[in-house]
Amino acid sequence: MDNEKNKRALLVIDIQEDATGTKSKSPYKDTNKLINDANLIINESNKKGIAIIYIKHYFKNNFFYRLINRNRFIKGTPGSEIDSRINIIGNNIFTKEKGDAFTNSDLNDFIMEKGIKELFIIGLDAANCVYKTSKGAKYRGYKVFVIVDAIVTSNMGNMPKILEKFKQGGIGLISFEEFKKLTKRSNYLINV
Repeated sequence: MDNEKNKRALLVIDIQEDATGTKSKSPYKDTNKLINDANLIINESNKKGIAIIYIKHYFKNNFFYRLINRNRFIKGTPGSEIDSRINIIGNNIFTKEKGDAFTNSDLNDFIMEKGIKELFIIGLDAANCVYKTSKGAKYRGYKVFVIVDAIVTSNMGNMPKILEKFKQGGIGLISFEEFKKLTKRSNYLINV
């Protein structure tokens, strides 16, 4: 019988140099807190045997994308890499060109192959890629929980509205403390 712990995964979305890195020209606010909280969650996931999956957003390296995206997240550039302060455990790294990480079919294939049923999500941007990936996961039948301690958006004043949108979409919202309690239970799959 499969180990129940292998039925869960943590998705770390778009915490990349161009958005949070120390050399970013326009970093998100509270990036140090995001990095610290993300690393706590990554480490806790690793201790509990939860698969850790990193998602990188990128745009094609051509004149059009370099112009409209101000040279941010351009494939093959240092800024498109995962923030160097993030703990990278393993090599489960997937890329995406759209908000929903599941537009990369390799991600869904990997998750299905591992028998993962529940996803915990952290990263940025809460209003876009985190939300769209959460909805994409829910649509594909996964139980989805966003860990609110480790998500950010470009305008944090909008976070209450964004969180309400998650709730209305059937996405679970939990704190890091709730995450630790949930993953401590002997019956590893959560019934919601």
